[in-house]
Amino acid sequence: MEEPKISASFLLDAFASIGEGVLVFDRDDRLLFANRRFFELYPQLHDAAVAGASFEQILRQAAARGLAEPERGSGEEWVNWRLDVFRNPGQITEHRRPDGGWTLVNQKRTAGGGTVVVLTDITELKRQEIETKKQAA
Repeated sequence: MEEPKISASFLLDAFASIGEGVLVFDRDDRLLFANRRFFELYPQLHDAAVAGASFEQILRQAAARGLAEPERGSGEEWVNWRLDVFRNPGQITEHRRPDGGWTLVNQKRTAGGGTVVVLTDITELKRQEIETKKQAA
């Protein structure tokens, strides 16, 4: 049985249609693709997360634009922590956004050495968790 052929436009449409933010990096850590949902979660990076930009360049722009989490250290400490997580994928992390929302960040290596980053908005879940902790205290 012959495997179906999937076009690049079909894949781009599929990534654009899902509810999670998606970033796809090549083996040199250069951005190949970012979907619409990513930019809804992080509108501050619309002009930084462009095809060809390195993950580190995007991170540095994120830090400069106030997206670093103070509890993870200063801007540079946050960049170094985030680079380490990116270079050693498998650890799922949570990120507090400046708008008060929360994102679950999951990264996986591709067979070709690239990296896929999936970002899920977990704001409501975190609000419930915080409320439950307050009630228990």
